[in-house]
Amino acid sequence: MKLQLDKSFISAMNLVESSPDMIIAVDNNRVIIEFNSAAERAFGYQRDEIIGAHINKLYANPDLGASIHKKTLNEGHHTNEIKNITKSGEIFYSYISTSVLYDYKGEKVGVMGISKDISSLRRNKSDITASLKYAKSIIDCSMDMIIAVDTDRNIIEFNKAAQNTFGYQAIEIIGKPVDILYAEPEQGKNINKNATMSGRALGEVSSKKKNGDVFISLISASVLLDEDGNEVGIMGISRDITSIKRGEEILRSSEEKHRILSMELAEANIMKELLLDVITHDMKNTLGTLNGMSELLKNEYGNNTHVDVIVQCTNNLMDIIDNASVLTKVTLGEEISKKDINLLQMVSHIANDFVTVLESYQITLQMELSSELKVNANPIISEVFKNFISNAIKYGHKGKRIIIHGSETEDSVLIKVIDFGITINEQDYDAIFKRKVQLAGTNKIGRGLGLAIVKRIANSHNAKVGIIPNSPSGNQFYIEFNKK
Repeated sequence: MKLQLDKSFISAMNLVESSPDMIIAVDNNRVIIEFNSAAERAFGYQRDEIIGAHINKLYANPDLGASIHKKTLNEGHHTNEIKNITKSGEIFYSYISTSVLYDYKGEKVGVMGISKDISSLRRNKSDITASLKYAKSIIDCSMDMIIAVDTDRNIIEFNKAAQNTFGYQAIEIIGKPVDILYAEPEQGKNINKNATMSGRALGEVSSKKKNGDVFISLISASVLLDEDGNEVGIMGISRDITSIKRGEEILRSSEEKHRILSMELAEANIMKELLLDVITHDMKNTLGTLNGMSELLKNEYGNNTHVDVIVQCTNNLMDIIDNASVLTKVTLGEEISKKDINLLQMVSHIANDFVTVLESYQITLQMELSSELKVNANPIISEVFKNFISNAIKYGHKGKRIIIHGSETEDSVLIKVIDFGITINEQDYDAIFKRKVQLAGTNKIGRGLGLAIVKRIANSHNAKVGIIPNSPSGNQFYIEFNKK
């Protein structure tokens, strides 16, 4: 690839050097950066002595040179007749065609001019035709459509790009009203009017080909003046932007579809929340009745194991329903109510739910929590400790010991659930914080809630959750509450 690029560069430089026309390039400050052999011969400067000099050095009228540079940057290209001055001070006329230079990022880095000495052409009237042909060749080489009209809006110039795009040959379109090229002739009249009034006009128009096809083009129109400064017509440079407009339409359509989907999703979330509220309300009513009846049975029969089980189960179901409602708010990022919670009491109560599992694995659970350790939280925070203990059993049951440790500083409260089993690899930390993830080599003891929802619960309490390795082995699942 590099060799091909090198060859292409060498080939391009050879073309520049071998061109019979003067080729001069300047940077954005109009400092000369290229000066080919034809330019050396015409101006009498050697390349080494002119590179780095300001281009005004080559103009008999520097203001005209500045104007040409500005118009080229604004319009992309420009053609004009100018007076140059040689190293010896001699004046000669040249016809120049300029275009913008771009770097590989598409940014403007300068202007290149290709010019031809037309001094002899000006002295010889018959040679003016050759000059016009040269200008015509420059126009025909343009990739953009160039169309010129006279003051009656009849076509007087129709370049190759225009012929290829519209499907007309120059011979059949020259002299015809330019309205033939517009799907909506009023657009063309407005462009012409605006250009006449302000000197130039820019706009999008609906153009019509010979076969009737319509396409969108962006046109830049400017006034044509004769040698005396009188208006003789309008020249328009245009480009087919149909594919660009089609892309914009597809993008707008896609954005509209996403907007509709977002609205539908929002409505679905509202309906889901409403449905959950209805279900929660109805279940609470039913459980309230069941709980009341169980309390009556308890009062009637006293200490009865079966009645106690019914009471406990109804209380648990009420907690589950309350937690489900709170989890919905947590998931949606809504504010949840909070109160002061004694962590020792909460964690001790949670630990009782794991007694059977702990005994089956012969795991000792050790509490290192102060009875005074409290946080301002929602009872849903219990799900964090349930999940931590569940994960400690899952990943650390071989260590036969779990410690629940609490500490407090002026700014925070830190709770750790520490196991002494197999240390989880750090690259798996993100995985275990995802719903339903089971790492290789673990038993499915977990509750399936996943540390993903635990993170949401922590965020709703302005708390942080995470995992760090324990020493000499095992893991420490932690939650840190910010007091501020």
